[in-house]
Amino acid sequence: MAGVDLENTGYHPTATGPTGPVSEKWVFETGDRVVAGAAVSDGVAYIGSFDGHFYAIDIETGEEVWSTDLTYGFFAGTATIVDDLVVVNDGASSLYALNRHTGEKVWDTKRIAFHAVGSPTIIENKIYTHTEDGYLTTITLDSGKVSNEISLAPTGAETTAFSEKLLYTIGRPYTITAVDVVSGEKKWTADTGRVMKGLAITDELVLTGSQKPKAVHAVSKANGEIRWECEVETPVYSSVSVSSQSFFVCTKTNITKGNLAGEIEWTIDRAGRRSNPSLTDKHVFTGTTEGMGAYDRDSSEEMWFYETDNAVDSPPTIVNETLIFGAKNGNVYALE
Repeated sequence: MAGVDLENTGYHPTATGPTGPVSEKWVFETGDRVVAGAAVSDGVAYIGSFDGHFYAIDIETGEEVWSTDLTYGFFAGTATIVDDLVVVNDGASSLYALNRHTGEKVWDTKRIAFHAVGSPTIIENKIYTHTEDGYLTTITLDSGKVSNEISLAPTGAETTAFSEKLLYTIGRPYTITAVDVVSGEKKWTADTGRVMKGLAITDELVLTGSQKPKAVHAVSKANGEIRWECEVETPVYSSVSVSSQSFFVCTKTNITKGNLAGEIEWTIDRAGRRSNPSLTDKHVFTGTTEGMGAYDRDSSEEMWFYETDNAVDSPPTIVNETLIFGAKNGNVYALE
């Protein structure tokens, strides 16, 4: 799923990723750019391409397990896997549930008048997605039927995050809303007045980055009050990733680490992109305009850098010692 977990932290608690020197395990070619992250289950990576196909790839060999032609899909968001289904937003107008073993379509939402935003969040047989027209929409996993809609903001934006029975989502004009998924009650709305990118949830805070002003913001989970705003050098392009009292974010020109008191700890001048950082206990992995890099979380030292011939917007997925990501050149890479 997007952001590794329901809180969208980007943190892989048991994986290490490749710590260098790094080499290609395999390269899988698609027909157009790949900006989504890979969802992984039982040795298979699931990822979509702007060529309109959604692919299942063996993570050991790089061989295609299956592909499904969804025609108009461009798949900007990471799929979510639950049981025998892989649920994906095609980026055009519909959610699809595919059999993860065969790629066969189980259902889609083409006949429903909404346009899902970001990656689907799945909790106890329910799919939650913010929509372009500002509704938090609940869909039954088994059937693909809409079971509830809650109006939140004029326009929906970004992937939702979930923690302790509350779903958090961004809307335009620039609000964060917390919704109780059991009662459907809106608990609070924070009016930030910011152009925000993504959400990550900690024990006490909701973290988001913004482009105007150039900052990372912390909002109280309890009541939506803004706790602090941490200025960064250039506009935030990625979601915030967080673990062990530290946050990481990619801006237009930098990769930045800060702490949960809102203080910058280091900045790397390495042309950041929209690639959400992925974290292990020791490293941060993220894409840039030139490729994919790995950095020491404490010192900011670059452990390795792998050049592609195009930008990497895809959030990297860490599977044990392997790193999987897509690039705008149409390739999916596995590094080890």
